[in-house]
Amino acid sequence: MNYENLSGTWVGQYTFGDGYPKSYKGKSVLFSVEMTIDDGELTGNCFDNDHPFDEPATLEGSVENDLISFVKRYPHAFVVDDDGKTILMPDEPSHEVYYNGELIGGMFRGSWAIILGGSTEDNVEFGGSGTWTMQRE
Repeated sequence: MNYENLSGTWVGQYTFGDGYPKSYKGKSVLFSVEMTIDDGELTGNCFDNDHPFDEPATLEGSVENDLISFVKRYPHAFVVDDDGKTILMPDEPSHEVYYNGELIGGMFRGSWAIILGGSTEDNVEFGGSGTWTMQRE
């Protein structure tokens, strides 16, 4: 596969699923991604439509055959309270959002999950999950 053909601007949405209150489940957020694929290694930036950051989230991952996997990190930590208000925590590192998907008919489709508190089998705290899609802009 010519991975460089996947480099460029993509647009998509992620949808909240398990681990979120009823008011979030099924809600979708639009985003745009500017990514570069070099010999299967993915780097890039992501702009979510509903996050209050002045700078984008970063992406790091890989593409192999038609499979994509990457980690999205925001500029710093944040939480959304019960009223839907975003509380920024600029002195704390971002949580990591793990994306996996497959390229089918020119569109990536997959799932995402937030793992809090480390990623060892003994110390895993689930933070929520959902689905996502993206296609060329």
